[in-house]
Amino acid sequence: MPIPVSLRDVVAQLSFIDEETRTYLRKDTGDIVTLPLELLSLVEEGKVEAGDVDIEDPADKGELDELSHALQILETDNYLAFPSSFDIHEWAVMEEFCHSIEYGELRARLLDTIHGRRAFRHFKDAVHEYGLVQDWYQFRENALKEIAKNWLDEHQILYTDDSGSRKKRG
Repeated sequence: MPIPVSLRDVVAQLSFIDEETRTYLRKDTGDIVTLPLELLSLVEEGKVEAGDVDIEDPADKGELDELSHALQILETDNYLAFPSSFDIHEWAVMEEFCHSIEYGELRARLLDTIHGRRAFRHFKDAVHEYGLVQDWYQFRENALKEIAKNWLDEHQILYTDDSGSRKKRG
């Protein structure tokens, strides 16, 4: 029977999703593995193989672990790819946060920051300027938690919430 995944760990990982790595959940153990896209591409193209790493060299141990995971990810169905940054759509989360602000003038100012060039930078500056940093991070955390729950439910992955109880919605 698969081990329940920590919702907290999944949410934490979602907050660090980027364009240069890919994160996977190992379904049978609940382990989370993040690998460079470059390594996954090299393994997929057959340019890097297990024999390319010296298993006797302690310095290569980390590389061997990454390579082993990459091979398993590509050769088995035991790993589930996390949502990508495209799936999370951080801009939409920022927009929802702006709309959650009750004070109309402040809401309008925040909405202005997320349009045009450097929207992420302008938004970050504005939440600092208006003293909304904690509110933003709590809102973002809640949004990522919902994304995580939906993703886990979609793939029928059992998870534990912060209290340690097992959850599976639906």
